Amino acid sequence: MSILGEIKRRKVFQVAIAYVIAAWLIAQVVDVINEPLNLPGWFDTAVLVSLGLGFPIAVILAWIFDVTPKGVVRTPSSDNEVAPTSVEDAAQPGGETLAASAPVEPPKVLRNSVAVLPLENLSPNPDDAYFAAGIHEEILNYVAKIRDVNVIARTSVKRYQDTDKPIGEIAAELGVGTIMEGSVRYAGERVRVTAQLIDAATENHLWSESYERDIADVFAIQADIAEKIAAALAAELSSAEKENLEKLPTNSPEAYALYLRAMAILQEKGAHIGSSVDARSTAQSHLDQALVADPEFALAYVMRANILSSTLNQDPGMQEDFADRRAELEDRARSDLQRALALNPDIGAAYDGLARIHQFNWRGNEALEAYERAVELAPSDPNILIYFATFCVMIGRNTQAIDLAQRAVELDPNSGQVQNWTFYVHEVAGDIESALEAAHRAAELLPTFGLGHLLVGQMERLSGNHDDALRHIRVAEQLMLDEINPAFLAELITGYGMLDQHGDAKRIYARFEKMAKSRRIPTGPWALAHVGLRNREEALHWLKLTAEDPEPYVAHFTLMNMKANGYRDPMLDEPEFVAVRERLGFLDLSE
Repeated sequence: MSILGEIKRRKVFQVAIAYVIAAWLIAQVVDVINEPLNLPGWFDTAVLVSLGLGFPIAVILAWIFDVTPKGVVRTPSSDNEVAPTSVEDAAQPGGETLAASAPVEPPKVLRNSVAVLPLENLSPNPDDAYFAAGIHEEILNYVAKIRDVNVIARTSVKRYQDTDKPIGEIAAELGVGTIMEGSVRYAGERVRVTAQLIDAATENHLWSESYERDIADVFAIQADIAEKIAAALAAELSSAEKENLEKLPTNSPEAYALYLRAMAILQEKGAHIGSSVDARSTAQSHLDQALVADPEFALAYVMRANILSSTLNQDPGMQEDFADRRAELEDRARSDLQRALALNPDIGAAYDGLARIHQFNWRGNEALEAYERAVELAPSDPNILIYFATFCVMIGRNTQAIDLAQRAVELDPNSGQVQNWTFYVHEVAGDIESALEAAHRAAELLPTFGLGHLLVGQMERLSGNHDDALRHIRVAEQLMLDEINPAFLAELITGYGMLDQHGDAKRIYARFEKMAKSRRIPTGPWALAHVGLRNREEALHWLKLTAEDPEPYVAHFTLMNMKANGYRDPMLDEPEFVAVRERLGFLDLSE
């Protein structure tokens, strides 16, 4: 890790800033009290000198020690060293912090498994860093095409960028038998890729290779790396898989570079594809250009379709224009996905995109068929697995849902979003203990994601730990001050309401009502908000409207959680509410 990164990790900047602010306040107080108390003339100077001498001491102590709920402890030597007591980065109002969950047991070693660490960027132009990140992602995608190989997802290996942690420790944390590391140098029309596969138990090199070719040959490099990994692991590689590896996604280096730029932009914004309006617009612009350069680039169509359809969840607009926007964006997304499948019928992500469009429109049969085809084509894609898991639990296939979620966790153990969805699967399935464990793990991995703390709060309440529940919900509120998702605010209202914090629930509801003036809010969040406010008649009224016309997209998961009463709210278990809840969901499926 760089010295700047180490300074940030040890929170030296935060301590220095806090010290300067505190010193300034002390100086102001001394200035005010000096004359009334008739202090000697040298007193001001002594205080300022003391404050100045204390600054380097505070910085040194910040480098060496952490302050935790159990006292002052030595700062771990790396991000991955387990400290005596770790704390989440999110602070409570009033200066409290919430203790993180206990260290997670290392996973069992997966059969025929590999973790491909982020590739070192050696490109002379810093603006070309996206290329190394993109090649890393594409190598993972190539390896994932081999059914007999378990490859860990990017979100779980990215924390090992620039790490000095031993290979054996990384492998143990990820549950893999081998580690691949390497570098990328991109300049002009040439690309140089080095790669080496290391046995985790012995740290011996199983193979190493260096490729230097024109950019047009980058796909051959990626395919060769995937095949060499399979051979080293003695994994079965069918002729169909080999043929699929050797298919060229595009013949245009320009289109591929634009595609990688779009991918890098979306990766910077985390797991929520298109969650930033600017990021979504910029990425889509790159993909538009890529498809002009190569109108037969199937993967670019899939990525653009996912951006288009995600807009209806991230930025649905107002209620009065939603139907028109929905028709336009869905038509464009479906057209892109169908075009991609016409060019290459073996893209699992394209079927996954179609499945989610069907799911958000309550077409259960079509969604199930598309999900099953997506998993068949991409059995090692954790995103597809976890999305299918959430759908399965919605339609009552709890055992299948839990199996899919567990597989997604194996392939992406450090993904906070995978843990969030795993929480949802267990909550709807009725396993509170497993849901609480997943919620804690998600909050640990995504300490500044407000919904994660809200989920922990909900589960702590169901476990009878009301004080812990309230602390997490208050942290969630602080992290959700700029939240624009009405379903999340409705969940926050309900979190407070079920803990009898009615003043807080009403305060958040005022924000919710204000949001309704500038953003579409479906009937589901209104129903849940009134459940949290304990307004029985209003909650029943809105829930009936939802059952009569279940609106698509925003709050889809909240609605299905109300159907299952994952909140374990006695009001929702009253006979009138139960009768309405039975009319929610995928009524075209007879599960």
